[in-house]
Formats: sequence, structure tokens, C-alpha cells
Amino acid sequence: MRIKIYILVLIIFTIISCKETDDGLHSVSGFLYIKNKPVIDATVSLDEMIQYSTKTNSQGYFKIDNISTGQYQLKAAKISADSSFVIKSYDIDVNTNINLDSIILPNPVAIENCTLDSSTNKVTIAWSKSSAKDFREYKVYSHPTSGLDETTGTLEHVATDVNDTTLTLQISNGTKLFYRVFVLNEFGRLGGSNIKFVTGVNINLLTGGDFENSSLFSSFWSTDGNIFIIDSIAKVGSHCLLINSKIDIIHNQWNNNWIISQQFLVEKNVQYELSFWYKARGFVHMMYPLNFFYFQDNQKYLWTNFGGQEFKLTSSGSGPFGKLSGVDWTYYSVKFIPSNNTAIKFYFGSSIEELYIDNLQIKKSI
Repeated sequence: MRIKIYILVLIIFTIISCKETDDGLHSVSGFLYIKNKPVIDATVSLDEMIQYSTKTNSQGYFKIDNISTGQYQLKAAKISADSSFVIKSYDIDVNTNINLDSIILPNPVAIENCTLDSSTNKVTIAWSKSSAKDFREYKVYSHPTSGLDETTGTLEHVATDVNDTTLTLQISNGTKLFYRVFVLNEFGRLGGSNIKFVTGVNINLLTGGDFENSSLFSSFWSTDGNIFIIDSIAKVGSHCLLINSKIDIIHNQWNNNWIISQQFLVEKNVQYELSFWYKARGFVHMMYPLNFFYFQDNQKYLWTNFGGQEFKLTSSGSGPFGKLSGVDWTYYSVKFIPSNNTAIKFYFGSSIEELYIDNLQIKKSI
């Protein structure tokens, strides 16, 4: 009788043991390290399921219990305070307790420098080298806000050499952009860097428009008439432009003088601002003392003509001439919005005996 009872108990215990094994009462444990240091508060999960998810402790140790028998993807991820992160994934077959001992995560890639050359609006990004053995590529993304990932950002650069850790990009005037570097292997992301941003300086699109460098001005502008760069009467800096027109009120003759800018690209439906300082003296043709416009796709836009109100002209004898009643340095600006993305070229004309212009700028209006 006792033998029968013993056999029955043994059978029941065996059934329970088999049932526990079939139900998968297994565990997966191990330690996470980066550069031989324990990774604290990292997330470890199986198939990213909540019931099979845990955090590492102060020694980098983790343990997941009550795991059903089966195949899983173990994912270890650490997100740092600066928003950089690293990920490591394994395919594991769970049919008994598993101790993975030491899992080595690659170092988080960090953007170390994100600097702007204010003279050119070029940003240089430099980041630390990845230590991932299965490295495939870096991807650099940008975005106008810090909510930056591979779905929201604009892909700026792909580098397949692990040592290729610098990048120089052009940024638009006055534009603020955030940057992030992602590290990938053949299966997907291994991590992402911290996020850095720069703001482009609202630089002058008109090269040489400050008239401080005569060779720079002559390289990017064309002129028609008596036009000089002088250093005796500047408003900003030490030089300005003098447009010197010949006015003959006796014989009713005058000449228009023009400066014509280099071509430069603009953005469609973006507001820009043209600004400059001017000073004038002498006789002037009252209908067209100072005018400017720009050509885009063979069309003339922003046709503007200064008249008697701006220059306080007084009539002087017969004909279309007036005498200036004293115009000291005056600031002028006007905003405009191009209708497409093609290049534009500005024309500035004068029929004033002496017209001084300084700090002539076109900037993106922000």
C-alpha cells in the first residue's frame, strides 16, 4: 500500500514538474557593461513585452522570471540623460534557465562639437567613434525642433567608415537646426547620439555690400557710370559707395548710373529684407532720383523709386531737376517675398549728383 502511495506521489510530482517546464517557468539573467563599467537602470526585455521587461541594478544585473518556453529577441537598451542611447539585441531560445553572464553594449556616440562659421553659415559636426563590432554606418539627421528621430528628421549624411566622424553642412540665414547621429548595423539601429543645435547667422546675401573691400565688390558687382568706393564719409565701417552722376540743368541732360549685384538663390515664399543707408547732395532728376528692382526669371519685381518726399527736393529752374535740401545719412528697408526658388539679381540706379550708399544688405527676414 505504501509503495502504491509513493508511486502515486512520484507520478503527481513528475506531472507537476513537466507542467512547470511546459509552462516555461524559466529565467534569463545577466550583467550589462559599457567599457567594463556596469550599466545602471538599463531596460532589458524579451520581444519588448511588458511582462518580460526589467531594469538593471547598481551592478548592471538583471533577471527576468516566469518566461514561457520559446524563441525571443532579447533587447538591452540604455538611454542617457543627454538623450543619447545604445541598443543591443540577441535571438535566444528559452527552454531552461539562461545566464548570459556579461553583455557588452557599444559606447553611446556623442556629438562633441557643433560649431558655426559665422562668415559662411557652415556648420561642422564632430562626434565620437562607435565601438560597435557590427557597425555598418552613421546617419546624420537634422530637424527644426529637438523632436528629432529618423522619421521626423531630414537625412543629411551617410558614412560607412567608422572613422568618418566629422561633417560640414551649409545652413540657411537665421535658421535654427538640431542635429543627431544614429549608428546602425545591418539589422537596424545600434544607438543615437545626444542632440545639438546651431542657428545660422543672418548674413548678407549681397557679397561685398559693405564696400569695405574694393576687390571683393568688383568681383561680385558690375557697374555702369561713375561709381567709386571711398573712405572719407562712411556710415558703417570705414568705406562706402559713391555714385556720381553728371547733371546738366542748362542743357537738360543727365545720366543714370547703375550698380548690379551678383546672382544669388532665394527661397520661394520666404520673406527677405533689403536695407541700406543713403546720403545725397547736389542736383537730382526729380522723376528718377534713386530706384531699384530685381530680375527673376526675366521678370522685374519690387520696382521702387524714391521721389521728392524722400529727398525733400525743391524745384530749380526749368526742366525735371531739383536741388536737394540736405539729406544726411538715412536708413531705408523694404521687405519682399520671391515667388520661386530661382536666382535673382538686383539693380540699383541713381540720377543724383552725389549719392552715397553704405551697408547694402539683403537678409532673410525672421
